[in-house]
Parts: sequence; structure tokens; C-alpha cells
Amino acid sequence: MKRLKKALGAFTLVGVGLLLAGCITDPVRVSGSGVIAVSWDGTVERGSPSQPVPQSWGDTILFCSASASACDQTNWQYAYLPPELSTSVQISAGVSVYDTSYSAISLPAGAYKMRVVRFIGTSATPVYSALLETFTVEIGGAEPERDLSIWHQSIGRESAESRCPSDFTPSWAQWPNEGKGGFVCNKMIYKYYPDEPVYVSGTPDLSDWRVSIARSSRSADCPDGATAGWARWPKKGAGGFVCNAYGGF
Repeated sequence: MKRLKKALGAFTLVGVGLLLAGCITDPVRVSGSGVIAVSWDGTVERGSPSQPVPQSWGDTILFCSASASACDQTNWQYAYLPPELSTSVQISAGVSVYDTSYSAISLPAGAYKMRVVRFIGTSATPVYSALLETFTVEIGGAEPERDLSIWHQSIGRESAESRCPSDFTPSWAQWPNEGKGGFVCNKMIYKYYPDEPVYVSGTPDLSDWRVSIARSSRSADCPDGATAGWARWPKKGAGGFVCNAYGGF
């Protein structure tokens, strides 16, 4: 019986030791730009609430100036506290962080040096251990400019009373009936983002009819209020340059 108690006691201690072995450990992995993904071995452990700030923070992700030669407790600008027991986080502009006055603020967008540290100790002077690898990261910022070139789709319809498919608007164009003209259904899509609805600032209501006239060449001017384009209907379906306008010229 005594041997059994000793064995159980040893097992209990080992179990407690495993539960207390939490904290961020190498390797730390960082990917992405704007919104960055950070993961690590181990789990996040917070410090004791009875300790002063920042010693009570425990595992902490520090953000320093991108131009800094190092990033640690002496020159950090913002401190992010990942959730306790977490193994990964996503960080973007606006996430809650602490500044050097220990006030909670939103993380500004920008370039930073980033480092994981573990604050420990009980004195008023910050003490740290497990100072891990430093990364240069880009948080938030403007989205890259997208190519929003518009393609115009047009299909023929039998008469003015014929209904158009969903998302198409009724109109009239010159290209049907071998260039004699006819009723059509039109739709605009983004060339590289066909599933996104098209918004054209300053255009009339898209229920207006879209009128298209031919022009002699690429360099030919269009009437006021019309935009230059290309369509299939000119030259008996061979295609050519056109001028387009909503509601007529």
C-alpha cells in the first residue's frame, strides 16, 4: 500500500508539472501582410494578477519601430497580450494593445519590428525571459490598388416586351439583326472580379437605356457625356470602336 501511495504521489506531481509548463516557446512563425498570422509552440500563460504591470502580462508580443536595431522591454511602442492558452493569433490594425503608459489603445497601421517576450518578476522594473526571434511585419495599411476594368455584356432579345435575365437591364443597340439594330439586355461586370457588383460613380441609374454609336477609329472623339469603348456589333458583327451613353446622346 505504501508503495502504491508513493507511486500515485509521483504521478500527481508529474501531472501538475505538465499543466504548469505553459508559455510561448520557439519556433515562432509569422506570415502575411496587413493581417498577420502568428503561431508558436507551447501555450500562452499570463502572469500573476498581483504583480505590477507589465510583469503580470506574462507572454507578450511587443511592437517596436521598424527602424530599431532591436526590440525588447527597453524600446517597445505597443504590447499585445494574446489570449491565455492560445497557440496562434491573427493581428491587424485596430486590435487592442497597450502603449508605454499602459493605456489600452488600438494598434495603428504601419511597419514594425515584432518580438515575443515573457515578462516576469515582482519589482517595478520590467524583467523578461524567453526573448524570442524578431520579425519585421506590416500591419494594416492601404489595400493594393485593384484593376476595376469593366466589361459590358450584351445579349439580344426578341422584342421590347421580352424580359431580361436577372442582373441584366433592357436596352437597344445597333449590333442585332446584322447591324440594323434591335432590343438587347445589358450587364456590366468587373473584368477581374466578375462576382462583385459594379459601381460606377456619377453614372445615371442603371435602369436607363444604354445607347451605343460607332466611331471611325480608336482616336475618334465621342460626343459629350459618352464614353469611348469597343463592341462586337459594328461592321456587321466584326467589331469596332464605339461611344456609349445612358439615356441617349
